[in-house]
Amino acid sequence: MAYDVFPSYSASYGLFAFSAYQIRAKLRALGNTSSGKTLSMQRRFFLTLIAQVFLPLVINSLPTGLIAVALFLGLDLDNFSFFFVYAFWAAPSAQV
Repeated sequence: MAYDVFPSYSASYGLFAFSAYQIRAKLRALGNTSSGKTLSMQRRFFLTLIAQVFLPLVINSLPTGLIAVALFLGLDLDNFSFFFVYAFWAAPSAQV
């Protein structure tokens, strides 16, 4: 099965990388035509997107990591049950 899927993935990612390189080369050839305010807004938007990606990751990984460590170490989690309930309640992506 992997032999059937690998060529199509290789071709599609290769085409994507080639297209991205061509677009980047054309944009660099045009030079920077954005104003200072536009660059500042783009930078703030980029930082907001980074926070939007990493915040759910951190919220989900902290309680999950604590549970995994406790399972491997054989710890009793009776005292932390409310912590896990509220931690997973704050992360809707962890709910089924």
